[in-house]
Amino acid sequence: MSTVNNHEVVVVLHWPEDADQRPVFAAAHMPRLFVVAPDEQPPAGLDALEDWMRAPVDPEEVLARTHHLAHAHEEDAVPPMLEDGDILRHRGRWVALSPTERAVICRLLARFDHCVQRGELDDVAGDAVLNTRIKRLRRRIAPLGLTIKTVRARGFVLCASGS
Repeated sequence: MSTVNNHEVVVVLHWPEDADQRPVFAAAHMPRLFVVAPDEQPPAGLDALEDWMRAPVDPEEVLARTHHLAHAHEEDAVPPMLEDGDILRHRGRWVALSPTERAVICRLLARFDHCVQRGELDDVAGDAVLNTRIKRLRRRIAPLGLTIKTVRARGFVLCASGS
């Protein structure tokens, strides 16, 4: 069910027979390669850790795709970083931030993938304009594969898109 090449682990699932296993491995952030039966539709809504190929498979193509997926997994695990004070980098892309955006992102980066309370951001953006700042930041960082999720009545979480 899985292939290992030079410490690269990718789960190979037969589609649609193993469809029920997809959410299990997705929740574990395991890269997945679907081998789709000749007369079946491939899985919809693939994420960055998924790929598919039609059966029968070429072993060399399986190796190439599993290698790519394993490295996509590594890239996805690298958190974003703030460089030179105002350049936010993630997944090989970057965006320049204003001083206010930088201040908000700094607080969110310090607790990447965890909730930052609204009160921790009030002094940076002020409660009255915080939602507007967050809305603008969401648009700015979306091309980097990042999102800011709202945790109702608590705060915000900066995370990789699809997390």
